[in-house]
Amino acid sequence: MTNYKDHTIVDPMMGQTFFQWVFQSDESSDRFWRAWLEQHPEKYEEVEEV
Repeated sequence: MTNYKDHTIVDPMMGQTFFQWVFQSDESSDRFWRAWLEQHPEKYEEVEEV
């Protein structure tokens, strides 16, 4: 699985899975992105902007 640490939210590599979480969240994607945010708190503001 891709780490996504060095990507931005609008990065095409990350965009599809992120926007799917935002607009069509399921348990698996919610668990992944919440864990990702815990591991990368510096990205929280960027996520909130979306």
